[in-house]
Amino acid sequence: DALVYDEYTGSNVKVTMPFFLAKKIPANDDQNGIHWSFTGPRRGVISGFTNLSFYPNEMEKETLYKKQINYVEKDPKRINFGTQLTSQTMNSALSNINNVRALLRIQRDVEAMMDEYRDEFNDAITHDSMSYNLNNYLQKWVANRCCKNISGSVYASDYDRQQKIARVKVEMVFTGLIERIFIDFVVNR
Repeated sequence: DALVYDEYTGSNVKVTMPFFLAKKIPANDDQNGIHWSFTGPRRGVISGFTNLSFYPNEMEKETLYKKQINYVEKDPKRINFGTQLTSQTMNSALSNINNVRALLRIQRDVEAMMDEYRDEFNDAITHDSMSYNLNNYLQKWVANRCCKNISGSVYASDYDRQQKIARVKVEMVFTGLIERIFIDFVVNR
């Protein structure tokens, strides 16, 4: 927790990190987009407090990271959010909050886009139109560096056509983040 001056009461108030996230995440969304991490020395810096109760050392950071507990870290220049892990138990692209948020946005946008095709003919011409619009939209997620690649397809089997169903499939590979840096120095004679 941290102490923050409350201008209304004229005293310091104890707050937890979600207090800072409540401003940090929307500001990052506006400046960079929801697909960017809100952590690290460039976008995760926090300020405006008089005291912070805990700064983990390197061993504690490693332990917190392995237990998927997000922490705030301090270096000589700044204090920033150090991690943005989800509670997913296996390490994957969905272990990072920024990727989960991007996936949820893509899902909402694709659902809204595909909803426009309800009550259209369930044939190759409609599927091609759906696929064209879908892939045009999805390419923005490659252009903004969120995904290394992403593609969508629209199809329907004979059974799907009998059931009046068109299927949409989106496949993506998120661009990974640099979470830790290891530096090797080699000194030669």
